[in-house]
Amino acid sequence: MNTLRDLQLYNIISDTPEYKAIEALYDMETAMILFDLICSEHKNIAFQSVAMQLGLRLSKAAVEAFEYGAMVLEGCKDLGLYELKQSEKSIWVRPILQFDEDDHFLLDPMNFEDHEKPEPVVDNTGLILSTSSQHEKPLNLDFINKINAVEFELDMDVLLNFQGKNMPITYNKVTADYLGKTIYFDWKYDSRGRSYSTGYGINIQGNKTVRSVIQLKNKEVIKDIEPLYIALANARGFDDWTWKRRIEWAKKQSIGYDMVVPKEVKYPERYVKTIRAILDYQENNPSGYLMELDATASGIQIMAAITGCTATAKEVNLIDPTKRKDVYRSLARKMSKMVDHKIDRDTVKYPAMTHYYNSLATPRDILEEDELEAFYSGLNGLLPGAEFAMKELNKYWSPLAKYHKWTLPDGHTAFVRTMTQQEGKYEYNGTTVKYLYYVNKGNMTDFRSLVPNIIHSIDGYIARQMVLRAKFEMVHVHDCFLFHPNYYKEAQQLYREILAELVTDYNINHIIKSLSGKDTDHFVDPSLADKILKSSYAIS
Repeated sequence: MNTLRDLQLYNIISDTPEYKAIEALYDMETAMILFDLICSEHKNIAFQSVAMQLGLRLSKAAVEAFEYGAMVLEGCKDLGLYELKQSEKSIWVRPILQFDEDDHFLLDPMNFEDHEKPEPVVDNTGLILSTSSQHEKPLNLDFINKINAVEFELDMDVLLNFQGKNMPITYNKVTADYLGKTIYFDWKYDSRGRSYSTGYGINIQGNKTVRSVIQLKNKEVIKDIEPLYIALANARGFDDWTWKRRIEWAKKQSIGYDMVVPKEVKYPERYVKTIRAILDYQENNPSGYLMELDATASGIQIMAAITGCTATAKEVNLIDPTKRKDVYRSLARKMSKMVDHKIDRDTVKYPAMTHYYNSLATPRDILEEDELEAFYSGLNGLLPGAEFAMKELNKYWSPLAKYHKWTLPDGHTAFVRTMTQQEGKYEYNGTTVKYLYYVNKGNMTDFRSLVPNIIHSIDGYIARQMVLRAKFEMVHVHDCFLFHPNYYKEAQQLYREILAELVTDYNINHIIKSLSGKDTDHFVDPSLADKILKSSYAIS
């Protein structure tokens, strides 16, 4: 046991005869994991799922994880924690042991919160999220230590005003434990180098509602009303407007303690929070308000930068500083002209994003037949840099390799193992079920994963550089950056500089060299870097 949650769970179950019986038959860790997997559920669970999770959490690998988990489940089936039920085609784990509601809170792993200050990170140990992705290649530890040190606190105004509305189920518990206390988040990497604040419920990388209950511990007097006007318009849902139009709209809104949130506001919690920040500005009160600016189509922006494609850059706000463009809305409008009905932006956003990550299934699953035809017709020639990056990088998938590795400009290593899905069969009292597991071996068919992994690794690099280069406190939700409004111009400039550097210092030729060892001489227009530095809406 090495976490608060382990101790809480142990205190609940250690005196039960069921726990003692399983511990005697196996060990403490097996007993605790079984209780955790089974007693936090209120329904029958597929045998395959419990067996695989149990084996993996006990550090077994691939097929051995399932086989060991299945052995334990069979061995403990008569000890009172659960029973095995079966039909002709299925085997189920049915929980028997019941706890009261408070105990269920402690047993649910999605409810656990630990917001104490993390220890300094000195090596890779425990730093990568997936057990199958662990490696000893260089990682950027400076970023982790800097972002781990950012101090937050709960925002009582938002907690009181929006209690029960879109809040996580941990609302009451976390509020009771951490109100008035400093909160930290513990950040980890995935295999590509994207960073995540671990924990559940109250999390800085939660949705906009959840993020609204968090503010900076270190408060500053807000120096300028302009970023708050922009944030207010963004909360209303007008983040695709020009800066000027957003500011002019916000000036006309009712600002006061007795204001009523308009029904059409997209993010009411952020709207109220921003109104409060404006009042703090007017009264010269220090504020821990977190402003948010999002990259506009960040994956396509990265593809534009690494290929030096000005046509693509124009569609995603890396060129043309006087106009705020929305590539997904532009595509939807083009498609609408080709079919007999209107297609909205949100319908095409995910198909377009995944298209450049080699997905054929997502556009096909979301769009109707006539829309799908219009989709590909509308994309034809729209984003040539993204198309080129996708097709060129696909060539460097190594079908026999057990992993693909490349190094980002900060020395951070993206190390992605090739995990190939296998199917196994398990028989119990005449019932045979299939289960899936993964083995680390090359394959011919998984080439589609390489491009999204590369682009996501660069997305992770950009986030690291934003945090490390900022002379102020900043965190991120991937391509969304959060910081005190006093620094919104500095944040925009940082983003422009980092994107511009991709054109000259880490373009598609550098990526291919790092990935394969091969030299290529694809033309990447260096003038795009200067154009990016003059843009206005790369993040907005």
